[in-house]
Amino acid sequence: MSRSKKLTQREIYFDRERKLNQMINKFARLTFRGNLNDLDSYDAMNRMRLEIKRIFDIQSEELHNQSRRRRYIYYEQLSRFKSIYCHWKTVSFPAFITRVFNLPEHLIHSLEWFYAGIKKGYDVSYSIF
Repeated sequence: MSRSKKLTQREIYFDRERKLNQMINKFARLTFRGNLNDLDSYDAMNRMRLEIKRIFDIQSEELHNQSRRRRYIYYEQLSRFKSIYCHWKTVSFPAFITRVFNLPEHLIHSLEWFYAGIKKGYDVSYSIF
């Protein structure tokens, strides 16, 4: 019987890095191609976001022991995830409001319309006179 090889810290870090890449890619794919205002998909995406955040926290604790290349990869992953997360948070805001304030699901579409009007902004200098 052969013994299983014990993984080194570098291999464990690299495996987490690969898993993080896969999860970020899946999060991006679901963000740009999914129905974000469905409450079930919102909950699934939120769980995925928390798992990605947990892995980033673990990686950041071990970051000072890694090479410069690994640190650059970590910061690149982090910035990519932050940009995707900001887009997801903006687009799924009506589902977030529905979930937090326990609103009925049929109001999501009116919240989308209301939120689209808010994003356009308000011009203070505009006057009808």
